Amino acid sequence: MTRRYVLWGIAVLLILAGAGLGWRSWVDSTTLPAVTVPKPEVPDLDAPMEHFVTRMGPHQADTLADIARNANVILVVRLGTDLTEYVDLGTPPGTMRHTIYTFHILDTIKGPFRVGERVRVARMGGRRSFEHDFPRPGAGESFVVFLMWWPRAGAYQHLFGPSTTFRVVNGTIQPVGRYFNVQPGQDAKNFVRELRRMVQQR
Repeated sequence: MTRRYVLWGIAVLLILAGAGLGWRSWVDSTTLPAVTVPKPEVPDLDAPMEHFVTRMGPHQADTLADIARNANVILVVRLGTDLTEYVDLGTPPGTMRHTIYTFHILDTIKGPFRVGERVRVARMGGRRSFEHDFPRPGAGESFVVFLMWWPRAGAYQHLFGPSTTFRVVNGTIQPVGRYFNVQPGQDAKNFVRELRRMVQQR
């Protein structure tokens, strides 16, 4: 009798084991193969690119004094950091990449800023983009800049681009553009003093 029960138990175990193997085979045959989902490509915001910017220039009759009075801000600055980000320009043209430059303020000719504060300035394109007539600033370089507030970017932008951007090199002025009759090599302090006089004129 005991032998019969033992044989019966063995038979039950064999049946269960066979059922388990059959179930595993069925599951394996019906399981869909794993699908590899490719990761979305992350665009390189700093990829080199040349920009041909059609910018509005000063009116032919405008003098540097006219532009100085129209600018929101005129500052002497030194470049600290730069960061590429997208700026929503509306539709059209939509979202475009811009570089946001953070400048340290060395002197204020016009505007609410104080020496030691920082100002954000937006320019089209990534940090490694370039414009043939308006070189990108390098870290530590100093400039006299005329700026206008740009609400969409939450930053300022250059007023008339290179025409109102002046590099300061060894205490002298080096115009980036050549629109106004500003002689390269003139003393930077005298240039700043003259701009202040222009701003005060009505």
